[in-house]
Amino acid sequence: MRKSLLGLFCLLPLISFAATEDPCVTQRNTIEMDACAQKQFDQGDARLNQSYQALLKKYAQKSTPDVPNEAITKYLITAQRAWVTFRENDCKAVYSLNEGGTIRNIAYLGCMTQHAEQRTKDFKEFDQ
Repeated sequence: MRKSLLGLFCLLPLISFAATEDPCVTQRNTIEMDACAQKQFDQGDARLNQSYQALLKKYAQKSTPDVPNEAITKYLITAQRAWVTFRENDCKAVYSLNEGGTIRNIAYLGCMTQHAEQRTKDFKEFDQ
Protein backbone atom coordinates (compact mmCIF):
# COMPACT_ATOMS: atom_id res chain seq x y z
CA MET A 1 0.00 0.00 0.00
CA ARG A 2 2.78 2.41 0.91
CA LYS A 3 4.62 1.73 -2.34
CA SER A 4 1.54 2.46 -4.42
CA LEU A 5 0.87 5.70 -2.51
CA LEU A 6 4.50 6.72 -2.87
CA GLY A 7 4.31 6.00 -6.61
CA LEU A 8 1.13 8.07 -6.87
CA PHE A 9 2.74 11.04 -5.13
CA CYS A 10 5.72 10.80 -7.47
CA LEU A 11 3.43 10.86 -10.50
CA LEU A 12 1.25 13.79 -9.40
CA PRO A 13 3.73 16.51 -10.40
CA LEU A 14 4.10 14.89 -13.82
CA ILE A 15 0.34 14.70 -14.30
CA SER A 16 -0.16 18.34 -13.37
CA PHE A 17 2.75 19.38 -15.62
CA ALA A 18 1.25 17.49 -18.56
CA ALA A 19 -2.11 19.16 -17.97
CA THR A 20 -0.54 22.62 -18.19
CA GLU A 21 1.30 22.01 -21.48
CA ASP A 22 0.13 24.13 -24.37
CA PRO A 23 -1.94 21.84 -26.62
CA CYS A 24 -0.93 23.95 -29.63
CA VAL A 25 2.70 23.02 -29.02
CA THR A 26 2.26 19.31 -28.36
CA GLN A 27 -0.76 18.26 -30.47
CA ARG A 28 -0.05 14.61 -29.81
CA ASN A 29 -3.63 13.42 -30.29
CA THR A 30 -7.10 14.51 -31.36
CA ILE A 31 -7.97 15.76 -27.88
CA GLU A 32 -4.98 18.12 -27.89
CA MET A 33 -5.70 19.16 -31.48
CA ASP A 34 -9.29 19.99 -30.46
CA ALA A 35 -8.01 21.92 -27.44
CA CYS A 36 -5.61 23.87 -29.63
CA ALA A 37 -8.34 24.68 -32.15
CA GLN A 38 -10.57 25.86 -29.28
CA LYS A 39 -7.76 28.00 -27.87
CA GLN A 40 -7.09 29.58 -31.26
CA PHE A 41 -10.79 30.26 -31.76
CA ASP A 42 -11.16 31.81 -28.31
CA GLN A 43 -8.20 34.11 -28.95
CA GLY A 44 -9.39 35.07 -32.43
CA ASP A 45 -12.93 35.67 -31.24
CA ALA A 46 -11.65 37.86 -28.40
CA ARG A 47 -9.67 39.97 -30.91
CA LEU A 48 -12.76 40.20 -33.11
CA ASN A 49 -14.92 41.39 -30.23
CA GLN A 50 -12.30 43.96 -29.19
CA SER A 51 -12.12 45.32 -32.74
CA TYR A 52 -15.91 45.45 -33.01
CA GLN A 53 -16.33 47.22 -29.68
CA ALA A 54 -13.57 49.71 -30.57
CA LEU A 55 -15.26 50.49 -33.88
CA LEU A 56 -18.64 50.99 -32.23
CA LYS A 57 -17.07 53.23 -29.60
CA LYS A 58 -15.25 55.25 -32.25
CA TYR A 59 -18.41 55.92 -34.22
CA ALA A 60 -20.46 56.59 -31.14
CA GLN A 61 -18.12 59.56 -30.64
CA LYS A 62 -17.69 60.56 -34.29
CA SER A 63 -20.27 62.56 -36.17
CA THR A 64 -20.32 63.83 -39.73
CA PRO A 65 -22.76 66.24 -41.34
CA ASP A 66 -23.79 63.65 -43.95
CA VAL A 67 -24.16 60.57 -41.76
CA PRO A 68 -25.16 60.84 -38.13
CA ASN A 69 -23.55 58.56 -35.54
CA GLU A 70 -26.74 56.61 -35.02
CA ALA A 71 -26.88 55.49 -38.65
CA ILE A 72 -23.28 54.24 -38.68
CA THR A 73 -23.61 52.26 -35.46
CA LYS A 74 -27.05 50.96 -36.48
CA TYR A 75 -25.67 49.60 -39.75
CA LEU A 76 -22.59 48.17 -38.07
CA ILE A 77 -24.71 46.34 -35.51
CA THR A 78 -27.11 45.02 -38.15
CA ALA A 79 -24.23 43.89 -40.36
CA GLN A 80 -22.47 42.18 -37.45
CA ARG A 81 -25.58 40.27 -36.46
CA ALA A 82 -26.02 39.09 -40.06
CA TRP A 83 -22.34 38.16 -40.23
CA VAL A 84 -22.57 36.10 -37.02
CA THR A 85 -25.46 34.15 -38.54
CA PHE A 86 -23.53 33.68 -41.79
CA ARG A 87 -20.40 32.48 -39.98
CA GLU A 88 -22.32 30.03 -37.84
CA ASN A 89 -24.16 28.52 -40.81
CA ASP A 90 -21.07 28.42 -43.01
CA CYS A 91 -19.10 26.60 -40.33
CA LYS A 92 -21.99 24.25 -39.54
CA ALA A 93 -21.79 23.20 -43.19
CA VAL A 94 -18.07 22.46 -42.71
CA TYR A 95 -18.90 20.48 -39.56
CA SER A 96 -21.59 18.49 -41.41
CA LEU A 97 -19.17 17.74 -44.23
CA ASN A 98 -16.81 16.19 -41.66
CA GLU A 99 -19.50 14.79 -39.34
CA GLY A 100 -18.33 11.19 -39.49
CA GLY A 101 -14.73 11.94 -38.60
CA THR A 102 -12.74 12.94 -35.58
CA ILE A 103 -11.59 16.09 -37.38
CA ARG A 104 -15.09 17.63 -37.41
CA ASN A 105 -14.53 19.84 -34.34
CA ILE A 106 -11.14 20.97 -35.60
CA ALA A 107 -12.60 21.79 -39.02
CA TYR A 108 -15.52 23.68 -37.44
CA LEU A 109 -13.33 25.68 -35.08
CA GLY A 110 -10.83 26.36 -37.87
CA CYS A 111 -13.65 27.74 -40.00
CA MET A 112 -14.89 29.91 -37.14
CA THR A 113 -11.36 31.18 -36.48
CA GLN A 114 -10.69 32.00 -40.13
CA HIS A 115 -13.92 33.97 -40.37
CA ALA A 116 -13.12 35.83 -37.13
CA GLU A 117 -9.66 36.75 -38.39
CA GLN A 118 -11.04 38.04 -41.69
CA ARG A 119 -13.79 40.02 -39.97
CA THR A 120 -11.23 41.56 -37.61
CA LYS A 121 -9.25 42.71 -40.67
CA ASP A 122 -12.45 44.10 -42.17
CA PHE A 123 -13.09 46.15 -39.04
CA LYS A 124 -9.55 47.54 -39.03
CA GLU A 125 -9.90 48.58 -42.68
CA PHE A 126 -13.45 49.92 -42.28
CA ASP A 127 -12.64 53.60 -42.38
CA GLN A 128 -9.08 53.81 -43.63
